[in-house]
Amino acid sequence: MLHHLLKRTLAEDPHRKVLEFQGRFWTAAELEQSAERLAASLMNAGVEASDRVAVLLPNCQPTVLAYLACFKANFVMVPLDYRHRPVQIGYALSHSGATALIVHRDRLAELEEAGALAGMAQIVVVGGETTDRRQHRFDDFVSRKSSPKFPENFDDNDLCVMIYTSGTTSRPKGVTMTRAAMVAGIKKYLARVPLTKDDTALVAAPITRPMALRSQLLPILYVGGCVSLVEQFTVGAYVTALQQLPAKTYLALLPTALAQVLAHPGISKCDFSALRLCVAGGDRVPPQLQEAFAKITG
Repeated sequence: MLHHLLKRTLAEDPHRKVLEFQGRFWTAAELEQSAERLAASLMNAGVEASDRVAVLLPNCQPTVLAYLACFKANFVMVPLDYRHRPVQIGYALSHSGATALIVHRDRLAELEEAGALAGMAQIVVVGGETTDRRQHRFDDFVSRKSSPKFPENFDDNDLCVMIYTSGTTSRPKGVTMTRAAMVAGIKKYLARVPLTKDDTALVAAPITRPMALRSQLLPILYVGGCVSLVEQFTVGAYVTALQQLPAKTYLALLPTALAQVLAHPGISKCDFSALRLCVAGGDRVPPQLQEAFAKITG
């Protein structure tokens, strides 16, 4: 299922828009092609099944492609929190055994200075040029045509994703999830939250963290809906995204973040006529917040 996450949409309507970021849209066919090329380029660079591929990116199209590529080639994706300091990132890279890193150019210099990249055999740079032989341009990786042979059979117990905790009180811990666990999580969530191909989810929480990954990004892509990404959550950026097309039908926020969004002066300019689901979890949702939400959104 994971290696064919877009299968349903590709069969029904490959030209359906399934991702929006900063005003640009990608269809299912475009994402599938780019993900296949990224996976093939990583394989050609020496990355093998079960190898750890770390990703240090904010919410953006390359982060989505990294998930899809790792699922296809049976790499273990190690999504890192973009807000973490070099010492935390260096520890996670070393502890996970990652040999490849997909990283935004804005973080590259400080990681090199801190010595965090010593164990990386391959470094794929998003949004910038390369500076040594280990490095490759992300744009080159997703533009190279090839005829890759991806695995056909997958073991449910194969590791799929390794997510590191913040490490605020101790060293970060790597939480591993198998392919079976990821699939079960998607299906379990969809059994509780009936998302469809007509839904558009506004996603501002980091998709490198469990909440946005398992309750928004993967379920929406699986059913064929559209993911509208915000690079990083701020109240202003979130409200601005609510005001823009495509119309959002599904929101998911922590209660504190939802309260801040509802208190923003720009909320009065938002059209909530398409909204049908808002999930607030991770903490207690006060009755006053529910009342304010109902009053503002109708």
